[in-house]
Amino acid sequence: MVSERKELDLRPYFALKTDIAEFITADDIDLSSYVKTTDSRLSDARTPKTHTHSKSQITDFPTKVSAFTNDKGYLTQHQDISGKANVNDLAAIATSGSYNDLSNKPTIPTKTSQLTNNSGFLTSHQSLSNYYTKAEIDNLIGDLEEDMLS
Repeated sequence: MVSERKELDLRPYFALKTDIAEFITADDIDLSSYVKTTDSRLSDARTPKTHTHSKSQITDFPTKVSAFTNDKGYLTQHQDISGKANVNDLAAIATSGSYNDLSNKPTIPTKTSQLTNNSGFLTSHQSLSNYYTKAEIDNLIGDLEEDMLS
């Protein structure tokens, strides 16, 4: 079966020196070398050029707050705050955060002598004359090892 060939008149698009364009058909033209699918100029990934639109040109411009998604959970109704404290009724420390505004501050000792020793910690120098030194213990162990090996 012979396929029907359609003629394509390219004269409006090309200025040829001969009349050869009358013999070119649509099947004779390979446009793959003219438009490549890898051409970066045809990609949506390219950086858009800066431009502006007026509000009237934006067809989906939101006109109500309800058009937005409340993804942060902002309050959308009146909240009763009658049971909340009035700032004027609070103590100064509640709004300043300053230790100086705190009343009934505890007394913090600045010397250990101001503390009660209820755990029996040593309060004076204790003699260690009845105890062995490390060197004396090492010598005793060495002597013991010699006795055991002999």
